[in-house]
Amino acid sequence: MANVKTDFGTSTLAASFFSSFALFDMIRQRIEIAVDINAQCPSELTVQDGSSGTIGCRSACVAFNRPEYCCTRDYSTPETFPPTDYSRVFKDLCPENC
Repeated sequence: MANVKTDFGTSTLAASFFSSFALFDMIRQRIEIAVDINAQCPSELTVQDGSSGTIGCRSACVAFNRPEYCCTRDYSTPETFPPTDYSRVFKDLCPENC
């Protein structure tokens, strides 16, 4: 759970970083990320437009829908949900903001 202050007040959100595009978009509007994540997105996570250009980067949870990427079932606690290669990619790209 996180309390997020927006122009519309404070909202309480329960979300996983890896499946929360709405939360990411809200945060992105408030902070400047100095890295183009789409340009460095692993190919298996990219979202392509009609001309094969990358327009987004999915989470591993959304891309694969597996518990080990979604923080669910046997992976639902901090002790059983270690960083993955995918989460490390994003953390390495923006260590201050992610």
